[in-house]
Amino acid sequence: MKSNPISRITTVALVAAISLSFSLQALAEEVNESRPANPDGRIQFQAVTGDFQVIGHNDDSFRLEGELGEDVEELIIEGSADSWTIELEPIKSNQGWYDNMTSSDLTLYVPHSAQIKVNVVSADLDVEDLDGERVEAKSVSGDVMLRNVRPQRLNAASVSGELTVEGGGQRETKLTTVSGDLEVSELFGRIELQSVSGDITAEGYEVSSFEVESVSGDIDAILEPLEQASIEINVHSGDIHL
Repeated sequence: MKSNPISRITTVALVAAISLSFSLQALAEEVNESRPANPDGRIQFQAVTGDFQVIGHNDDSFRLEGELGEDVEELIIEGSADSWTIELEPIKSNQGWYDNMTSSDLTLYVPHSAQIKVNVVSADLDVEDLDGERVEAKSVSGDVMLRNVRPQRLNAASVSGELTVEGGGQRETKLTTVSGDLEVSELFGRIELQSVSGDITAEGYEVSSFEVESVSGDIDAILEPLEQASIEINVHSGDIHL
């Protein structure tokens, strides 16, 4: 009985694909880095792809744990206890199998009162338990989730993804999405919300200023404004519910 050449080719291709998958997984690198950090110091984190968590803890240090993806050329950590920069430098490659590389999966623990700035490109971002002077969290393509993040000033954005905030800036909050819903609660002080194509749901207390704009989407807001608060709501195509 003659063997089928097409069957043999398919089998070889399948085995090669499985082998490539295992070899790519083997290339992933475990990370466990820590440095001293002042309680109110600045920490900046930059990455391209992956899943990332930033969590406040009761320790005068930062700690980075998890797994680097194969698309990372180098983990760069620079600075001092007053100001750290952590960057995942991506591989610059035009090879066809670039998209099959696994991405990073990392958790960054920081002093809960530190000033934090996080910028990612194609990644989901979760931020928890921070109460310092300033927090900035932005993703180009991915969801951004902030839980119990209550700095004095908060600035968060997602270009293509949902933005969810549970507890925001105590004095000032600025939140922006381009293509995605914006859902926020437990905000205080000055609040500025903007969405180009998405619904906005907001809950604010002791509000001194409330500015919200949606180009194409509905706005639902529950507010407890101060006596002389300013409120400005603009909707180009959508409904308003207060």
